[in-house]
Amino acid sequence: MKNNTKILIGFLLIIILSLSQLIITYKLQIDILNDMQHVKNVEAPLEIMSEQVISYDAMLTGYVHAALLNSLKGNYAEVKVYKEKYDIIGTKLDNLLKIDARILLTQSMRPQEVKDKINGDLKDLDRLNLLLVDLETSAFDAMDKNDTDTAYSLVVGGDYAKYKDELYQDYKDWADSEHKLALDFQKDILKESQQIIYLNLIISIIIMIIVIVTLLIIRSFVVMRNKSYKLLYETSNDALMTVEPPVWKFTSGNPMAIKMFNTKNEEQFITLAPGDLSPEKQPDGQLSSVKAKKMIDKAMKDGSNFFEWTHKRYKGENFSANVLLSRVKMDGKTYLQATVRDLTKILERRNNR
Repeated sequence: MKNNTKILIGFLLIIILSLSQLIITYKLQIDILNDMQHVKNVEAPLEIMSEQVISYDAMLTGYVHAALLNSLKGNYAEVKVYKEKYDIIGTKLDNLLKIDARILLTQSMRPQEVKDKINGDLKDLDRLNLLLVDLETSAFDAMDKNDTDTAYSLVVGGDYAKYKDELYQDYKDWADSEHKLALDFQKDILKESQQIIYLNLIISIIIMIIVIVTLLIIRSFVVMRNKSYKLLYETSNDALMTVEPPVWKFTSGNPMAIKMFNTKNEEQFITLAPGDLSPEKQPDGQLSSVKAKKMIDKAMKDGSNFFEWTHKRYKGENFSANVLLSRVKMDGKTYLQATVRDLTKILERRNNR
């Protein structure tokens, strides 16, 4: 179950229980009102926080990598912009873990042993965050000194990837724990309201209204986000494409990919495979077909693979390129997204300055 689905279910349950007080008896109204206020003010915010930190962490990672990409391009003004965004979200995440979550935890009615465990989890999250912040801050310092090699080594692979994996798993464990606790509180409230007359009718109406409104909001958000992603994809200065197993042929290519490889259009481009756009052998003497399979296997295993490659334009000359293969999962499918940068064009631009 996706995080967004969990948030939606929790939100719907809170709203349903909030309205249920309208038809219960006076005593049950008091009991349910008290319990619901606690869930609304304490347990639900804790659940949302446990999932919000995952979003904040993804944003921080995105800002660091976006800054690094702009640093590689020489767009140092953009690097500062992403650093400012990084600082803002970093402060929010720090306050959430060190202040907001701990305050709510002391107000929770959950057992003390559960509170102690979550307090320990928050301390561990804070420790991992500090390790990552140290690497990310050092990377920004390196970018500020135009030392992109050092910045790249700090935030790509190595300890950074290890810490990120550990942090994500800890975040997920916390979110799962909060979700279970929130459900337990909500179940207790539902048990108290079982005797309420016409409750099922009212709940059905509320669910229908909230679902319709929420789906409309989600649809609007998804449409806007897809438009933004499409614009970034189509206007990127890097060649972006996807390849899918088992034949590993191209399944998409942005305008820069079409231009870089000298094909007529995307329809022609997706009839090709990486081997069709590579010479028979790479500079190290390996067959392109053999080496390409190694690079693909490494990316599928590790999640990403960055390497130099000699490509060939469609029915044209060879050229040197940097290639980043990233494993992507969507709609139950696993495939690779490739980002290709033409090194010969970069050198030409530098020489013309």
